[in-house]
Amino acid sequence: MKCTTLNQPIKLYEEFSDRYRSKAQQLCEHLIEDTNNFHYSSNQPIELMQINNELVIHFKDDLSRYIHLCKKPIGRISGFYINSEKTIAALLTQMPKTDFYTISLYELKKQSANILLRRNNVVPQIRTTYHSIYWINKSESNRPYKLMMANKCGIIEVCGTNSGYDILSFVCSNDAVIVIKMTHGDNSRLLFFDDFGERDTRFKEITSSLAIDSMEITNTLLYAIVNSQLLIINFFTDIHDRQMIQSPHGFIPKSLQKRNGIVYVIGRLSGDSAIWIPSLGQNGIWKAPPCGVISFLGFRDRFPVFCISSPIHQTQIVTGNREGFLEAVSSTPNIHCRKIIIRSRDQTNIPITLFYRLDSILEQSPILLMAYGCYGIALEGAYDRLISYVIQSGITVAFCHIRGGGEYGEEWHRQAIKNNKFISINDFLDCTKGLIANNLCDAKRIGAAGSSAGALVVLSAALRRPDYFKIVQLSHPFLTPELILTNPDNPLTISDWDEFGYPSSSSCYDSFSPLAQLRRLPADFSNQAPDIWITAGKNDIKAPLLYTEQWLNSYSAIVPSAHNSVFLQLLDEGHHNSDDSLTGGCLSTIWLLDSLFDTD
Repeated sequence: MKCTTLNQPIKLYEEFSDRYRSKAQQLCEHLIEDTNNFHYSSNQPIELMQINNELVIHFKDDLSRYIHLCKKPIGRISGFYINSEKTIAALLTQMPKTDFYTISLYELKKQSANILLRRNNVVPQIRTTYHSIYWINKSESNRPYKLMMANKCGIIEVCGTNSGYDILSFVCSNDAVIVIKMTHGDNSRLLFFDDFGERDTRFKEITSSLAIDSMEITNTLLYAIVNSQLLIINFFTDIHDRQMIQSPHGFIPKSLQKRNGIVYVIGRLSGDSAIWIPSLGQNGIWKAPPCGVISFLGFRDRFPVFCISSPIHQTQIVTGNREGFLEAVSSTPNIHCRKIIIRSRDQTNIPITLFYRLDSILEQSPILLMAYGCYGIALEGAYDRLISYVIQSGITVAFCHIRGGGEYGEEWHRQAIKNNKFISINDFLDCTKGLIANNLCDAKRIGAAGSSAGALVVLSAALRRPDYFKIVQLSHPFLTPELILTNPDNPLTISDWDEFGYPSSSSCYDSFSPLAQLRRLPADFSNQAPDIWITAGKNDIKAPLLYTEQWLNSYSAIVPSAHNSVFLQLLDEGHHNSDDSLTGGCLSTIWLLDSLFDTD
């Protein structure tokens, strides 16, 4: 086995020819885009501008008012926030090539701003009320543990976790109230803080046993998702004053959001992302394109306006009515989408979404199977230039909607967690087998791809059945649950036990761990082993590079004579994308294309 480390994107070792290097650079130049954009979040008519390398606040309702904020910070600007009173502002920045965020707080005067606080390692979510700005500090072990507030009274600690609770998270807010959740495993508390702009906030707790998944607050009502149903509570008068609203037929609510005072419900309809606006009744529902995403923007001429996108649909703004979208939703030219059903070994219908070029003959085409199948997260996303490029190159891309994901609601997720996590792997293998059996790909040119926790599923499947896969492509992979989840200092630990199981011992992960799978490889694995590409972040705190290297070392020791290559590409980034991700993605994409089109 050859193991090559690519320390610098696009800078290749001798194992790669000039042809590889040139193609990757050309692709990157073709796809490159400006990554310096930033956004702000506020319900006020303001904008954050950059003038001569300085950040300036401009009040659009007072055109003569500009406030110098600061020199342009190091790192990426992730958000700008201001309380409705316009007295306190917060700037959120991401540290270069890491998963760490910094908050900078400013007191706003008529024409100037005074720095109040700069704090590293905070949760990248900030909430505002009329008087205050709220944020959550992280501990040294990277767990959210302390709710902080800034207003005219200063910097105030509102509350922190105690021995019974481990992490804090925001739920929702409006100008007067903010709701947070304290969590420990399956136990949680919901706290409602009334913000009066004073040093001491007043809070009350929902003592009801309601299993609330998502909440939003309007001026008088609290909207909540409870057991996949929409619940409206007149919380400010009586918590028992509640009304259950029936969802449209087949619609599974997942979460709530609020836009311009209108609460809308994000959910799933027939496996696809969908939005329901309850104020429009049972027919006020719209569905995204296959594997796509949709968000509600507002109303225009009494019609709702949406932003939609998918892997093959570039971002578009469309208007809808009760029959659907008024405008045709345009996809990438010459790419077709098709949904099929594969029967799993336990007789469950597993959907697969196929994307392929119109002139492709599927049975002769290479195929790339993608899967996630964890945390109740659906395999979907916005337009992806690299995926579109792969499809346009003649490779079929298959999104496998396996159990453990969220395509069909929480029950679909719960079927493949903890001791049943292996079901996600079985589903992925059954998808592969079904595609081969139905002549929907070239059986000798199959690739598999997964990122983060999805990499665990994909790699475990490939280690079980190496004869299925020619290549495996992994990004920021989670490969050693028995090492990561039994380490109490790792920030993943507590939140991930519900997904993978509480570790009474490391053996509880044996049925699905790629590390454990190395102990029971097929006898002829070395002759069938796929080529493996791993992209890892040097500063990844969720899937630390140390554990990826431990898996690679174990693999190398067990499979010394494998006829495959393993490439470890190291990027100067954390678990999330950085400026290096596009260039790094171009390189791995060129490798993928070359490998799948290679007929040797």
